[in-house]
Parts: sequence; C-alpha cells; structure tokens
Amino acid sequence: MRYKETDTHYLSEAFTVGVVEISNYYSGTGTESNPYIIKTYEHLTAINGETGQYFRLDNDISFAEKPALTAPINLNVANFDGNGKTISNVELNILYNRTDNVSLGFFNYGYIEHLTVLNLGFTVTLGDELINNQRVNSGLIAGMGSIQDCFASGSLTVSKDEEAGKILLYVGGIVGYTYSGTEITDCGSEVDIIVETADATSGDAISVGGVVGRVEDAPLIARSYYSGDISVTGGRGQIGGIFGYYIYYEQDGATIRDCYSVGTIEADLHETTTPTYIGGIGGQTRIKMANCYSDMDIDVNSGSAVCVGGLYGYGNATSSTDTIIQKSFYSGVITVTPSGTMNVFVGCILPPKLSATQNNLFELTDCYFNSDASYQENGIYESIVIDTTQATGADYTSLISETWQRANLGWSEDIWFFEDGSYPTFRRSA
Repeated sequence: MRYKETDTHYLSEAFTVGVVEISNYYSGTGTESNPYIIKTYEHLTAINGETGQYFRLDNDISFAEKPALTAPINLNVANFDGNGKTISNVELNILYNRTDNVSLGFFNYGYIEHLTVLNLGFTVTLGDELINNQRVNSGLIAGMGSIQDCFASGSLTVSKDEEAGKILLYVGGIVGYTYSGTEITDCGSEVDIIVETADATSGDAISVGGVVGRVEDAPLIARSYYSGDISVTGGRGQIGGIFGYYIYYEQDGATIRDCYSVGTIEADLHETTTPTYIGGIGGQTRIKMANCYSDMDIDVNSGSAVCVGGLYGYGNATSSTDTIIQKSFYSGVITVTPSGTMNVFVGCILPPKLSATQNNLFELTDCYFNSDASYQENGIYESIVIDTTQATGADYTSLISETWQRANLGWSEDIWFFEDGSYPTFRRSA
C-alpha cells in the first residue's frame, strides 16, 4: 500500500477500483509483522484496538497544552509496543458511574511493552451508582493487562462516593490487575498513589501496589521497583510497595526476584473483622522471594485486625516450602496504632502449623534487617512466633556500604549497581 499525507491523517489507497480506505494511523495493517504506526497525538488518541491487533509508537508524544483526557485510550486487548519512546504531560480525569466492571488507565487494557509514561496526573472519581462486588481496575499505564519493560511517573488518585456499593478496587502505579500467565519484568514506578473510600463502614475490598494492584496466575515479577508514597484511607485487603495481592495457582517456580521499594505507606483503615495485610514489597502472597529489599516506612492507623511486615504483610502456606525469602532485607520503620501484628519480615502466616512437631511454614535464608531501627521483636498471630533469629541485624552504615553489599548480598552485578552511601539500584534503567 501507499500512504499520502492529508491535513490530519494519512490515506491508505487500496488496490481496489473505486475504493479509498481511510486510516487513523501513519501506516501499517495492524499485524505483528506490520503494526499500525503511531507518530502523533492524533494517531495515539484515535486508537480503537481489537484482540490480535498490533500498534507501535515511533515518536515521543507530549500532551502539553492538549485538553485533559476524560476516558482511557481503547487498546482493548491489543498489543502496544512503546518502542522505547515516551508519552508525557498527560492529564486524565475520569468520572465513572456505571454498574459494569471496568479497567481505567491511560489505556484501558492490553499487552504493553517498552513504554515510558512521564508526568501523568490521573484522577478517578467513582460515583454513587457503583454496586456491591463490582470490580474497578486502575493503573497509570493500564487498568488491566500484561506489562513489560515499562516506566511510569506521576500521580494516581482514586476516590469513591460514600453512597456507592462495596466494590473490589485494584489499584497499581503501573497496572491495576494482571493475570493468566503474564510476567511483570523490568518495570519502574515513581507514582504517588492516593486511594480514598468515603464511608467508614463500607469495607471496600482493596488491593493496592506501587507497581501492580492484584496479580493472579503470573509466574514472575522481576527487576522492577517502586519509589513513591502510597496513602490509603478506608477499605480492607492488601497493600504493598510492589504489589497488593499475588497468587500463582501452579505455585512451583513462581518468584518475585530482584525488586525493591522505597518511600512510605500510610493507611487509615476502616474498622472491620476482616484483616488487612500490608508489606514493604507485597501485601498478601505465598510466592517465593529472592534478592529484594524494601526501605518503605509503614504507618498504619487501624481499629481492626491488621498484619504488617517489612517485606510481606501475610504469607499463605500449604506446604513446608511455601513462604521462602532468600537474600533480602528490610530497612524501614513500622508503626501500628493503636495495635496490630507486625514483624520485620512477614506480618503473619497461615496456617501456622500442619502438625504439632512441624516448624512454621516460613523460611528465611541470608536475610537482614536494620538493627538501628526499632521493631517489635516477635510478631505474634494466633499464638505463633515468627523466628527472627533466621535473619541477621546490620546497622544502617553497613546496609548502605558498597563493600558490605558485595560481601553479604550475593546479588548479580549484571542486574544490580552498588555505590557506597546508598542502597543498591538497577544497573540498567527499568
């Protein structure tokens, strides 16, 4: 096909007598080998994708001086290759007041890779028509989907009308919800997140994470980080620096590896008999962890059951090898008011034991904590004490020492960059 420029788009001249097909995109047919090419603001905002279609971004695009968006771009399960380019300066304000499940973000949902989104201000207002058990997925790049090699910065604020029903709310700095065997790798989130549910008795079920809110059936989260502040008012569920909730149904081999989080988590929770789980890396999971750290300061005000851990809030366990943490450390400070269960590594674990003679279903190997910080020595939940003697205290000076890091952590220098006076970061940008 040949493409020729008009005032606002390109025309695709089909080799059919008397027919001229109009394309919203620069070129391409939407296949994997010949994707639709996106070069301008007009091309990008015109996307209305379908399953099996492919798009590729060929230019950096700024939304500066453009009107605010009031709805996501409809990728609709299509594939979007950011091609290492950047979308910037976006204002996205969405009022949603319907009763169907929805995915809200710069894109609604799809398969997204190699994309940077900078300085996106995203506000979601959920109206009073929402009903009980309705699901809302919200993330800066996408509400739902598969995300690899993506970076996002900006802010995400989600608030809900006090008259609405008790909803399922999944919020992530990059993506709200991901599932079905996808991997989250090489991602960075510098997104400040605010989640507010208005009714003090509503008890919305929430999963909030700095990178992803809720993960189901994904075998791997790797080489990803969060840097920012998370604030949650109301709700019950899971909150974490990388993810809120993460379950992999096949279990064997699932791992969160080579990840870190820095910043703060503040939670002012509703009173409810259902516990909330909060951790510097993840809220609730039974996934194995290796080569990770968190420097998240966690401050919780809760009149209800709450479990807080420096790495995981809650560790599910069904066998003696379910909750394993290797070569990882926590260096922040945990505060729970007026009371709650907290621990340097995992807030609480269930079931506590399979038999009277079996050890806790929890294993720490080569893990460290900041010995200069003040912690509750043992986190107790249903009379089970998590043995912190499985880990070693290291003072702050050691934790930020390049010499100490190289000698004790055993992390790959192909992935991690060590510099004296700071915590490790990734050698290559996420």
